[in-house]
Amino acid sequence: MNMLESEYRKLLFPFPTVRKIQGDFLLKSNDIIENSQILIAHAPTGIGKTAAVIAPALKNALESDNFVLFVTPKHTQHYIVIETLKRIKSKYKVNFGVSDFIGKKWMCLLPGVDRLSSRDFNELCKDLKRDERCNFFNKVRKGDKLSREASSLLKKLRKGIFHVEEICKFCKEKELCPYEICCELGKEAKVIIADYYHVFEPNVRKAFFIKNKKELENCILIVDEAHALPSRVRKILSMNISNLSLRRAVKEAERFGFVKVSRDIGKILDFFLELVKDKLRDKEEVFVRREEFIKGIEERCEESLQDLIDMFNLIGDEVREVKRRSYVGKLGNFLESWYNQIEGFAKILRRRVSPMLGEFFLLSNKCLDPSLATKEVFERVKSSILMSGTLTPTRMYAKLLGIEERVEFVEYPSPFPKENRLVLIVPETTTKFKRRGEIEYRRIARKCWEIVREIPGNVAIFFPSYEVKDGILQFFSRLCDREILVEKKGMSKVERMELYHRFKELASKGAVLFGVAGASFAEGIDLSGRNLLSVIVVGVPLEKPNLEVQALIDYYEEKFGAGWNFGYIFPAMIKVVQAAGRLIRSERDFGAVILLDERFVWRNYYKCLPKDWKIQVTKNPEKLVKKFFERKLKELEE
Repeated sequence: MNMLESEYRKLLFPFPTVRKIQGDFLLKSNDIIENSQILIAHAPTGIGKTAAVIAPALKNALESDNFVLFVTPKHTQHYIVIETLKRIKSKYKVNFGVSDFIGKKWMCLLPGVDRLSSRDFNELCKDLKRDERCNFFNKVRKGDKLSREASSLLKKLRKGIFHVEEICKFCKEKELCPYEICCELGKEAKVIIADYYHVFEPNVRKAFFIKNKKELENCILIVDEAHALPSRVRKILSMNISNLSLRRAVKEAERFGFVKVSRDIGKILDFFLELVKDKLRDKEEVFVRREEFIKGIEERCEESLQDLIDMFNLIGDEVREVKRRSYVGKLGNFLESWYNQIEGFAKILRRRVSPMLGEFFLLSNKCLDPSLATKEVFERVKSSILMSGTLTPTRMYAKLLGIEERVEFVEYPSPFPKENRLVLIVPETTTKFKRRGEIEYRRIARKCWEIVREIPGNVAIFFPSYEVKDGILQFFSRLCDREILVEKKGMSKVERMELYHRFKELASKGAVLFGVAGASFAEGIDLSGRNLLSVIVVGVPLEKPNLEVQALIDYYEEKFGAGWNFGYIFPAMIKVVQAAGRLIRSERDFGAVILLDERFVWRNYYKCLPKDWKIQVTKNPEKLVKKFFERKLKELEE
C-alpha cells in the first residue's frame, strides 16, 4: 500500500480504487473541513463527488462534536449517499447514526397533504400537533417519553442505515409519524441527509435544528447540485396572492363567523382590483411600490398592517383546526412577507389566464437576493462544500450566496476521454423571439432531422420553452420516422417515469425525446451507455424578459456590476450545460452534443461553455456526426 492509498483509508474512502481526479477532490475536501473553510467546487459527472466529500466529512465528525448535513434537491441523490455510508460502515467497521429527510409533507402519512403548498402544510402540521389531533404524531410519545412502538422501531433503525422511503414504510406499518421518528434518529446522528428547504428557509431551519438537537456552528454542510441553490432559495422566499385567493379568504372569514375580518379582507380585495384597474390596464405586468400597497390597505381598513397581520394569522390557526388550508392565514403570511422584506425583493402585479380559472391577477413578492437566507448559514457553519457539475463561474456563486470569507474555489475537468464526446456548434438557425415562426421552425426541424438520422440510437432534443418545442414538433414529426416522446408541461412523477422507461426501451431502435432545457428531463435523468447517444440543444434558453428578470438584472448590476451576466446569460447557459450533461455518464459512454443556434458562437455565450469541451463550429453537422459514430461503433467491434 503506497502513501496515498494509506491516506485515502484514513479518510474512510469506501471503494477499492480511487478514480481519476477523485483523489485530489478527496484530499482537498479533507483540507477544507480540517481548516473550517468553504469550498465551491465545479466537479463534472464521473469524478465520484459524493464519496470524495462524505468520507472526509464523516471522519471529521466521528473525531469531534461536529456532524455532517448533506443537502440535495434530488431524491435520487439520497440513495447514493445512503449506499456510500453503508459501504463505509461495512468496510471500516465504524458505528454512526444516520437520519434521512425529504420534504416534510412528502413524509407525512395523512392522505391528500401532497396537494398543499409547503407553507400551508407546515401551518397545518403545527396546528394538528399543538391540538393533539394527529394520531401519527400522538403515537410517537406517551407524555414526555417515547411510546413502546416508537422505541421498538428506533432500536431497529439504529442498527442499520435506512433510506427515508424505507423509514416511511416502517412507520406506516406502526402508524407512527415518519418525520418525528427521523428527528429522534437525528438527535444521535453523525450524518443527516435533507432538502435545501430544511436549511435555507429560516423558520424551518430553526425548528429543524432544535428538533434534531443540532447547532449550525457544529455543522459540516455539503450542498449538492449547488448550481440550483440561488434560484431555489429565491423561490422559497417568494410569495404571492391573487384576487381568487382573496375572494376565498373573504368567504372563509365569513363562514367561520369573523364578520369584521371578512369585511376588512373585502376592502383589501377592492383595493387590489383598483390597482389592477389603475395600474395594469392593458399591460401584462407592472411594478407595485411597497409603501403604496401598505398605505392603501391601512387607509381602507383603518388599522395598522401589523395588527391586520396578527389577526389574520390567529384566524388562520383557528381555521386549520377544522380544515387543512386557510386562505386567511395565507393572506397573513403574504402581508408579513410584504411588510418585512424591504430590500432584495421585486413587487409585481401580473395578469394571468388559465384554461380552468379564466383571467385572474397575481400580486407577487419576488425574492431577488438568495443571500438574504444563505449568508447567515455559510457564516455560521463549521465548514461547507458546495459542488455541482455546472458550478461555473465559481466566483459568481460566492457572490450570489453572500460567501465572502474563508472561501476557496476549484474547477475540475471532466474525467472522461475527450475523444468519446463530439461537441458541435451549428450557427445556422436561432430561436430569437423576432425570428420565431413557421419559416424558422421549419428550418430548425429540417436541421434536427438531418442530424438525428445519422445517430444510431436515442436522441434527446431540448428547447428553450414548451411553446417553441411544440412549434417545431409539428414540422419535425412530418420528417421523422422514429418514435417521438414528448415532455409536457405539468406531467406527474408517474407520467415522467413512464416516458423515461419507454425511452430506454427504445434504445436499440432509436427514439427522439422532445424536452425543455431547465425542466425535468434536461436536469434530472441519468441515461448511461446506449440509452442516450446524442443531445441537441436548440436555442439559448433565456428567461422571458419580464419584469422579474429585469429587476434581477438591475439588482445584480447595482450590487455586483454584472447584472446582464448574473441575471440573464449565465443562468441560461447553465441550463445548456446541464442538458448536455445527460450524455456520457461513465468512462465507456460516448455521444454527440450539438448546440443549434447562431448565438452559441457569440462571445458572451461561448465563454460560458466548459473549458474542457473540444468544440467544433460547423454548418454541416450531419457529416461529422455520421463519421464520429461510425468510428466509435467500429472501435466497439474491435
